[in-house]
This record gives sequence, structure tokens and C-alpha cells, in this order.
Amino acid sequence: ALGTSVNPSVFGNSVTFTATVTTTGGGFPVTTGSVTFRDGGASCATGTVIGTVAVNASGVATQMTNALAAGSHTIRACYGGGGGFDPSSASLLQNVDQAPQVITFGALVDKTYLDPPFLVSATGGGSGNPVTFTAVGNCTSGGVNGATITITGAGFCTVTANQAGNANYLPATPVSRSFSINKAPQTITFGALSN
Repeated sequence: ALGTSVNPSVFGNSVTFTATVTTTGGGFPVTTGSVTFRDGGASCATGTVIGTVAVNASGVATQMTNALAAGSHTIRACYGGGGGFDPSSASLLQNVDQAPQVITFGALVDKTYLDPPFLVSATGGGSGNPVTFTAVGNCTSGGVNGATITITGAGFCTVTANQAGNANYLPATPVSRSFSINKAPQTITFGALSN
């Protein structure tokens, strides 16, 4: 028999597979030999080896892994036989969900109209995709990944950070930061008056 500690699991998190080897019919534990755990493949001769573990005194072998990609996996436990016992196998379908991503994007300080363009930055999750930025209000975003914010008038600006997912990671929840844009000061030049 073959069991799993959690199904579905999440990419990057550990899952433990437990194989129990017993005699046919009697159900007594087989305490000699080892079990090879494989990912994928149609038989014990194929698939990627996750690990090989000796059975314990209860006929049990456990294997932990955190290396399964997101998706569906046929996990096969293959007992190699020995000590008068024939080889045997059992399998199960392990589903692995995409992992979440989190964007860390700090607060933005208030600006004044006519301030120069400035760069924003944020830290994304494990997908490795760049964090990109959009802007609404009295501002625009441009440059590499939209990280250059240009003030277009007094009022407000909201900058939103985004990160796309991939095969193993979900898209990150967008994070928005708003700031106020003050009016620019004015100076009056008033020449001296003659007597």
C-alpha cells in the first residue's frame, strides 16, 4: 500500500510518501528489502527516482520530497523483493498546486508638481519574473518594467506593482501604493518702483 501525507500539496512544500509492504493474503509486515519511490513512468523500470529506503520492522518505508513541480504526478513505490519475498509495487496520483507569490512594495512619499521623475522598486516572489508597475492619477509610468514615475500635475498618484506567475507559481496579488502631489510654488518678480 502507498499513502501520502497531503494531497494536493503545494510546490516547494514537503510531502511524505509512506509505503507499507505486507505478505500476500496474511497481511504480515515484510521487514527485509527496500522500496524505491519513483515519479512518473509506467513501471518500476521507468520514471525519476525520488529515493530508496529500507523497510523498517513494521514493513514501512517513508520518503519525503519537496522537489515535485506543480501538476499531477504518478508516484510509484517499488519493493525490490528479497529474503524469499517477491517484488511488488503500488502507485498513487499526487497533485501539486502552484505556490503563491507575495510582492513587498514599500510606501511612497508625497511629491510636488515639477519634481523630477523617480524610480520605484519592489521585491517579488519565487517565479523570477520581473515586478512591473502601472500608474493612474496625475502621473505616468514608463521605462524598464514601468518603474519610472513621472509627475504630470498636482493631485494624487497610485502606483501598482504586479508579478506574473509561471508553471510553479501563481501570479502575485497586485500591491498598490498612493501618494499626494502638492501644487508647485510660484514666485512673483516685482521690480522696484521709481519715486
